[in-house]
Amino acid sequence: MGAVIDQADRELQEWIKSIVMGIDVISGPPALAEGKHCVSLYLLALASPSPAWMNRRPPTRVALRYFVTTWAASEEEAHRLLGELVAAVLEKREYELDLTELPAAMWTGLGIAPRPAFTLCMPLYIERSQPGAKLVQGPLVIRFDAFDAK
Repeated sequence: MGAVIDQADRELQEWIKSIVMGIDVISGPPALAEGKHCVSLYLLALASPSPAWMNRRPPTRVALRYFVTTWAASEEEAHRLLGELVAAVLEKREYELDLTELPAAMWTGLGIAPRPAFTLCMPLYIERSQPGAKLVQGPLVIRFDAFDAK
C-alpha cells in the first residue's frame, strides 16, 4: 500500500503546483515549511471515505487526509495562496474540503502556532488483483444422484 500512497502524494503535489504555479510543495510536518514560500502538505491520517465515494467504481475503501497550509514572506500572500487552493478544491470533484478546526493539541504536536489551514480528503484507489480462474483438468462429469426419482 506504501507505493500507492506515494503515488497519491505525487499526484496531489502536481495538482497543487498546477494551481499555484512557481510554488514549492513540501511534504512532511508543517514546521519544515516555516519561513519558506511554499505549500505545506502533510498526511495526517488514513480515514474512512465519504459515503458519496462508496458508489464509485472501483469502490473507495480508504481516504487520505492531508493537512494543508501555506507559507510566504507576508501573511497576506500566504492567505491568497490558501484561498486559491480552497477554491480549487471546491471545484475538484474528486477531493473533499474539510474546514473543521484542528484541536490545540494538534498544533502543539505539529510544533507550530495555529494558522489558517484546511484538511483535504482524497480517495485512495487500491487495485485488487482478481483471483485467476482455475484451469479445467478433466472432462465434465454430470451426476444425477440428487435428482433420482423414487
